[in-house]
Amino acid sequence: MSRYNSGDVIINNLSVSVGWDLIANFLSASVVESIFTPGVHAEIEVIDYLDWLGQYQLQGGETVNFNFTKPNGATANYDFALNAIHNVELHGAMKSKVYKLDCISKEVLSGQAGQVQKKYNSPISGMVGDILRSVFQPTLPLDIASTQGTRNMQIFNQRGSNAIEMLRKEAVSPNGTSNFLFFITQRAIHFKTFEDMISSGDVKTFKQENTVGHSLFADIDSNILAWQVIQNMDAMNRVKAGINDQVATFNFLTNQFKKQTTAGKASTGMGSNQITTNSQFSGLFNNMFRTIVRPIMASDNLNIPKSFMPDAIPDKTAGLAQWTEQLMRCTVIGDPVLEAGHTILCNVPKITSESNNTEPEPQMSGRWLISKLEHHIARADIKPRYTCNIEGLKGSYQT
Repeated sequence: MSRYNSGDVIINNLSVSVGWDLIANFLSASVVESIFTPGVHAEIEVIDYLDWLGQYQLQGGETVNFNFTKPNGATANYDFALNAIHNVELHGAMKSKVYKLDCISKEVLSGQAGQVQKKYNSPISGMVGDILRSVFQPTLPLDIASTQGTRNMQIFNQRGSNAIEMLRKEAVSPNGTSNFLFFITQRAIHFKTFEDMISSGDVKTFKQENTVGHSLFADIDSNILAWQVIQNMDAMNRVKAGINDQVATFNFLTNQFKKQTTAGKASTGMGSNQITTNSQFSGLFNNMFRTIVRPIMASDNLNIPKSFMPDAIPDKTAGLAQWTEQLMRCTVIGDPVLEAGHTILCNVPKITSESNNTEPEPQMSGRWLISKLEHHIARADIKPRYTCNIEGLKGSYQT
């Protein structure tokens, strides 16, 4: 039985649909998923001894299958579309070429190429599902959370990706008013809220050596190799996100305004004791609100269904501002079980002069939502070869 070290990786397949097998030519790769980007992006570095690039005359759009495994662990499988080829360099007296295959999710190309022209009278979740199936030509399962209310909408001559983005902004969850996000990972195409993401439980627990739960027999695979807090509060970003917005709805039938503010709205569910609560922050500015006006014409007599959207704007705005309050980045041993949209549990020691401290740091420890994830596979001479770079959101202190 072969012995593997932490950070080792097995490349099972790297091939292009024209019949080009590149597994023996593989050098390195970077595969990036993000909950804020509707697609997976990859750069795969290869070496070419026989000028296959010149022989196959690739046009773009060919399918690139990339499959790799953590030894004795999970497997990641991606079917990409070839977008471009970059950084072509000649090596060894011009006897070989090294270049990078720039790859994206196949659904990204389909969503840009396909047009939507259809009238709907259904929940937005139903519209999203119909557009994804008819335009995006998905090969992955669809993970679509339900939305509140029936909407009467006509989408006229829009690209599929633009139509999904428009619907994402209008969607309201029946369990709250959080923001919906549209993104793709290795296992599914997702259209869901922050609350949907954090309700599934943590996929993995990480810690730093000599910290909470440390043991001499601890698995290095769960150790945090590097950690950086990028942001623990940003008043300017909170203002730009609209934390001091005031939403006014104008009813054409009654000629009345209804006003709501974002102060005190939303809660991430990732912890308590926010750095500064929304109501406290808004109070610093003596109720200096920026007003957004949205007209409505909902009436039983006119048979126009309720959108729930005007009432949801304050919660959506405040929720997004709160979610981006705290941002961290860390590097861990690579593992395909990690995905954008999953949560992880981190145990980080509290900074203290005491020896043998096991008390967790209240800000950095706790649950983090993976907002961006990079599977980084380095060249074979670098150890550990396979690592994951994680960007995480929490939104408030964990107690």
